[in-house]
Amino acid sequence: MISSSLLAMATLVDILLGVKLQNCDVDSTSTEKRSLSKVRSNTLSSAEAAFCMHKCFLDVLKSKSAVIRSATYSLLTSYIKHVPHVFDEETMKKLSPTILGAFHEKDASCHSSMWDTILVFSRKFPEAWSYCNIHKVVLSRFWNFLQNGCYGSKQISYPRLVQFLDSIPPKAVMGQQFVFDFLHNLWDGRNQRQLSAADSLAFCIAFKHIFLWLLENVSRYPF
Repeated sequence: MISSSLLAMATLVDILLGVKLQNCDVDSTSTEKRSLSKVRSNTLSSAEAAFCMHKCFLDVLKSKSAVIRSATYSLLTSYIKHVPHVFDEETMKKLSPTILGAFHEKDASCHSSMWDTILVFSRKFPEAWSYCNIHKVVLSRFWNFLQNGCYGSKQISYPRLVQFLDSIPPKAVMGQQFVFDFLHNLWDGRNQRQLSAADSLAFCIAFKHIFLWLLENVSRYPF
């Protein structure tokens, strides 16, 4: 299956490129270290080639299969962490609107891996925000995401909201209007029917953290 192949590739990148040679066991022989270095080099070359060949995996990210989309998010997260040099300016122009604007993803089974990609990407490449229309592509989808109760992933999404707020460049928001839109859409999503006790708890905890964060960062949003 495509999803299995994507996840297997993500695992290989995480394991083989996430290893630091200097942390190898002191008893390891120089031959073992050379072998590991060769494996890492081959893995890196293969990862670079695959990224280019599959056009940043944008096609599979548009798959109708939620399983494939989720696996693609996981693979992109691995690339961001361990093969960041493939994200050149041209690639950023293509990927930034797709990753930062991923909030149109309506399948809750994708949201954990989606959030991982968004947060890792925005932390690793803060300049990525300049490659997309933040208000039309990112925030408009984000407002809908909140308004619709995170499309069913409240317990996954609510705990990540503060991290996302922290990643948005201050210049990208419009003070009072941004805060109003955020809280208004968040509350609308809370008022959906059939809200479970776990969802309510997740909302209450998130709202408290968001409120405290806004108080601490009020200077970022000139009124």
